[in-house]
Amino acid sequence: MRQTLQRVFALKFRAPSLLVKRISLGIGLFFAVVEILSWFINGSVGGLVQALTPALYLTWGVLIYRGKSYAVPFFALCFTLWFISDSSHQTPFALYALFICIIHSSAAQNIFNLLVLTLIAVDDYRLNSPDMLSYIPLMFCIFLILPLAVRLHWEGRLRSETALATYRERVAEANRELARELHDTVARHISVINLNAHSALQQAEMTGKDAALTAITTSSDRALTDVRALIQTARDDQSLSGAPQLPAANVPPLGDALHFELENLRSKGLMVKADIEYSSSDVPEGLRPTVYKIIKELAFNASKYAQPGTEIDLQVSPNLTGITIRTSNLVKTGTPQKKANPGEPGTGFGLVGIEERIRRLGGTMSYGAVADRWDLTIHLPIPL
Repeated sequence: MRQTLQRVFALKFRAPSLLVKRISLGIGLFFAVVEILSWFINGSVGGLVQALTPALYLTWGVLIYRGKSYAVPFFALCFTLWFISDSSHQTPFALYALFICIIHSSAAQNIFNLLVLTLIAVDDYRLNSPDMLSYIPLMFCIFLILPLAVRLHWEGRLRSETALATYRERVAEANRELARELHDTVARHISVINLNAHSALQQAEMTGKDAALTAITTSSDRALTDVRALIQTARDDQSLSGAPQLPAANVPPLGDALHFELENLRSKGLMVKADIEYSSSDVPEGLRPTVYKIIKELAFNASKYAQPGTEIDLQVSPNLTGITIRTSNLVKTGTPQKKANPGEPGTGFGLVGIEERIRRLGGTMSYGAVADRWDLTIHLPIPL
């Protein structure tokens, strides 16, 4: 009982559904027309309140149709005027309007509704007989307790649906985070292993094969380490966002990481034209893991999909709110947006994972083939 009362006192105004809005507007219009027709039948309008009654009916219907919260006190004012002027024929409309108002009212607005219900009961008792006294509890049950019960059931269902939607979104976000981490760690290591295995098969000298096997061993060790970290994090029910991702303190200097990746691309026969106007030391500590992953992913995609001899343009420049990263490289006519050599693995979600990370930080990312070039632009805001 106590919890029910707390829920009643915590109610807030909710706009009616479209169906209720249309019905209420129709009811207001109907009673307004009936009231005007009664003037012609009776041959007189009556007092001032009776003359205003059609407008009051219609105004309340319009307020409900537009979802205005002050439709509740407006209705209470209308019925108070009808009660003072001894107009009893408005009771059918009042009972419908009262039911609708109580279902959608806040706790404070229900004070007006309780006043209206009390006036209706007093009016019926006054205009009929003392025998009507036995119907007053029934009236309060039908036009107060019943709509409140409907409203509480409605609120409970909305809370359940909201909680379920929130839970599903959290599960979906956890799955997306897991997919990003798997791509950024395990999938990339496996791709490197595959690339080096293909390279080893094409090497005629044992020296080249030994180097490829060494790279395979290193990548497989890193993949196993990252898999263990993911499993441990999942078993401990922790956030996956920090699992294999290096803490900011353990992230290599971004300048060194960028220099290493550029030299690695050049060693694979790619021509890199770098125009960097932003110091890596200016990147806040909290953003360094994300920027580090962006560098790794862009370099990995370039080494994987670009043909030897392809020129890659890289620009890093400051803007009003952060940094802008642009990459561009030539593609052959008819080349698909992603082109891998036969046998090369790939999840196809690398750019998707980067875009999700950037959006979570409030940044933007756009990419695609324009004429004979593949362009990618990232804007990453830097918090002050």
